[in-house]
Amino acid sequence: MSFPHRTVCGIRPDNRAAGGIMRNRMASGLLRRDTSIYSKLMIMFIAVFIPLYFIAYFIINWGEEKNRREMGDALLATADRGLLQLEREMLRIDYYIDQITVAMAIRTVQFSLSHPDKYDQVGFMLEMKKFTGDVQTMNTFVDQVIVDFPDWNLHLASDSTIELIGNHLGEFSNGPLWKAINNRLFMGNYYSVNLPDGQGEEQFLLAAELSLSQLHSFLENIATYEAGGAMLISDAWDLQSERYSKDAKQMRDVMYAKAQQSDANKGLITDAAIDGRHYVAAFKKSAVFNSVMVVYVPDDEYYYPLKMYKWLFWIMTLLSLGIVILFTYWIYRVLHQPLQKLVGSFRNVERGQLHTAIEHAKNDEFRYIYGRFNTMVVNLRTLITEVYEQKMVNQQTELKRLQSQINPHFLYNNFFVLYRLIQSNRNKSASDFALYLGQHYEFLTRSDEDSISFFKEMNHVQNYVEIQRLLVEDRVQVFVEELQEHLKSLQVPKLIIQPIVENAYKYAFEEKLSNGLLFISFRSEDGYLIITVEDNGDGLTEEKLAHMRSLLYAEAVPADENTGLRNVHRRLVIRFGEDSGIRLHTGSLGGLLVEVRIPVGGEQ
Repeated sequence: MSFPHRTVCGIRPDNRAAGGIMRNRMASGLLRRDTSIYSKLMIMFIAVFIPLYFIAYFIINWGEEKNRREMGDALLATADRGLLQLEREMLRIDYYIDQITVAMAIRTVQFSLSHPDKYDQVGFMLEMKKFTGDVQTMNTFVDQVIVDFPDWNLHLASDSTIELIGNHLGEFSNGPLWKAINNRLFMGNYYSVNLPDGQGEEQFLLAAELSLSQLHSFLENIATYEAGGAMLISDAWDLQSERYSKDAKQMRDVMYAKAQQSDANKGLITDAAIDGRHYVAAFKKSAVFNSVMVVYVPDDEYYYPLKMYKWLFWIMTLLSLGIVILFTYWIYRVLHQPLQKLVGSFRNVERGQLHTAIEHAKNDEFRYIYGRFNTMVVNLRTLITEVYEQKMVNQQTELKRLQSQINPHFLYNNFFVLYRLIQSNRNKSASDFALYLGQHYEFLTRSDEDSISFFKEMNHVQNYVEIQRLLVEDRVQVFVEELQEHLKSLQVPKLIIQPIVENAYKYAFEEKLSNGLLFISFRSEDGYLIITVEDNGDGLTEEKLAHMRSLLYAEAVPADENTGLRNVHRRLVIRFGEDSGIRLHTGSLGGLLVEVRIPVGGEQ
């Protein structure tokens, strides 16, 4: 059963109840407008998660940048270390060549001054071969050692290297450490010895051919990346690791050009592209070889660990997102859904659905709350039933009391009228008056029903007007609007118009000797039947009208102030609710305009 918040059958809630209802409505409205607990939990979770996410993102980027720097430093260190090791080996070879050249020069002077024959020359060459053996065996980078005495036509070499370098002897007296001849590398000294006493000079060449395979292997060991490599480049020659041979010339040109563009002694190259593939390289310039050491690696391999960080970050992001979704769903199932169910049940109770019951399968706090809610609803339903039934009994009692107040009051007035007619010897009028009076009480007593048709109610009003006409004769003219057909069968309470007409005769026309006017009209408006009773009585002021309204709408009034208008108003309010009843206005004729509102739909 649904109980509306407004007055039920005339019992108006007290201020505390009204305030409680208003607070409930406000709380309900705020609950609908404000953010739910679930939303607040999600906002709080996101507010915590997002900063942590961005902190992790910052740490990942910071770590990536730090690793980039460390990897660049490591690549530079590789080039630096490889070049330093190679320079040491080559300087060591150069040092031994210088030492042996000095020893050979001394031996050559001695040999020249002894006027050697052919056999002595053979012994001398065998002695020189021993020197070359010392140079060749001391370092793995030496492939062979060459000795040439052009004046004596003595040559010592394992192949035709003498002919190869014969036109380049002068290059070995100065210039760079390495001499590149026909794609072969040499280190050596071309020595000229002045003999004493103007006996001329002796010239010889001691040169070591470097092993290209050993140099390639050395560069191969420097390049630690699988797809990377190393190279040593100068204007005249270049060496590359064996691992990388495709597009070697393009690689050499690009790397050498970018290294030469830098004023620094060493650095990183991060924008090299060869055949659509990007490379990262570290270079170190060498004053010893007048060349550049370059260690390079494809950026997809070089940055692979950093890409792994990125992938791990995005995997962590997706995993975190999944955790957020699962957490959200868990919060929804464990907290929000039970809370939403409880709030919905409270709203149902607010709407008067007092048979609401909720269940919770899990044995947690919500099960206890749901149980207490169900107990509260049962107790509330019992309490409301008891209170409501008691109110209904009280309302019916008051309704009967109000009706009983009207009947004696009207009876007293009419006995007084009959008495005056008899006293004035107006027998015909007294006879008619007795007839009208009998019809009047027949109307009151022939049925116990509280409601009658509006047509019968207006017949009763006409009967009362006839009674008053016999009393006041032509002092008052009454105009009643013709009743429309659809209003004739409308059920209305008894005695709702006649007491208002009686009030007009009593207060508006009692001292008016002539030209009294009374208009009764009807209209339908917004689901209500509006009955208007207007008089042209004198003496109605704003103060009197305000006093009449205060008596009409007061909760309780003294017995002597309980007028017919108030009785009708109370009956209508009790039966139809606060929107019905009587409204008082100043009429266009200058008197009182009484407006009676009765809902067409029936009782509330």
